[in-house]
Amino acid sequence: MKAYINAHGIISPQRTFDGAFFENGLEEYTQPQMHCIEPDYKEFINPAKLRRMSRILKMGLGAASLCVQRGTQPDAIVIGSGFGCLADLEKFQYAMKAENEQLLSPTPFVNSSHNMISSQIAIALGCNGYNMTHFHAALSFENALLDTLMLLNSGDAQNVLVGGIDEITEQLFSITDKLNIWRKDNCSNKNLFEGTHRGTLMGEGAAFFIIGTKPNNGNPVQITGTHTFIDGNADIVSEAADFLGTLNLTIADIDTMILGRNGDAENDCVYDALENCCQANIVHYKHLCGEYRTSSAFAMWLGANILQRQQIPQCAIKRKSGKNNYSNILIYNHLNGTEHAFTVLSK
Repeated sequence: MKAYINAHGIISPQRTFDGAFFENGLEEYTQPQMHCIEPDYKEFINPAKLRRMSRILKMGLGAASLCVQRGTQPDAIVIGSGFGCLADLEKFQYAMKAENEQLLSPTPFVNSSHNMISSQIAIALGCNGYNMTHFHAALSFENALLDTLMLLNSGDAQNVLVGGIDEITEQLFSITDKLNIWRKDNCSNKNLFEGTHRGTLMGEGAAFFIIGTKPNNGNPVQITGTHTFIDGNADIVSEAADFLGTLNLTIADIDTMILGRNGDAENDCVYDALENCCQANIVHYKHLCGEYRTSSAFAMWLGANILQRQQIPQCAIKRKSGKNNYSNILIYNHLNGTEHAFTVLSK
């Protein structure tokens, strides 16, 4: 069974929602948080409802609506999120403390649930089919993608809206900053990979795709396969070769690798073996969107655009090989060297 990316919509720290990123290039940030550049949501959402929505819900509904406008009405909705509606959860916690856990309004609790985004998108689109939210840390988006491929393969859906979404909150940043995850200096995303440093930049984003069993345009991108595993001592090259083998591909068939380097020296060394085992183009993306649990959704958006445009943005190139025709892209990301995810896109 083949699955095709028939449309995509994205809100990120770059000018991606209107396509200006490919013309204007990198948007620079000089602080450890990379917040999304958001559109005028009144173009996608009823203004009367807009004022009652949380920021992550606006991002999700905005990106999903943009995606559907460019594609078709989905039969099902599947979302991956590392932390869900975290800002709403924080508000619920504050309300519990302020009210001493008495006479609490149910609204903050309902809005804090992980599946709030997929539910509201379904209501807005009038989609009454399968609706699921996956939250599996750094593998959330890939699990949503795998669920989507299974839905299509079973014949239960012909077009699925799948997305990855996470947001920055000050409380999340404050807590995780104590673990030395984020940069204390050298915070420019433009120079994120220069030198040897500890920590990276915190990001956020909402990326959605219409994935169908048939291409609906003359420039289709195929999702050839996705694979996740948990192993703190994995041989990444061997795992990649085995996975590609199940798709009747070899590492030599990959002309471009999109790797999840984030500028943290300890994190980035995991990518070295895979990068050095081939002559493929090497592309980075976390200096564009920051580090967050579903950043691989941004990577898939970038990969789909590379295949469709047959062009790699100059600001994303780490190593350029002699391969200028892009047909097979391998996306690889990991969290703490333990949670690993591969996705292959083909033209």
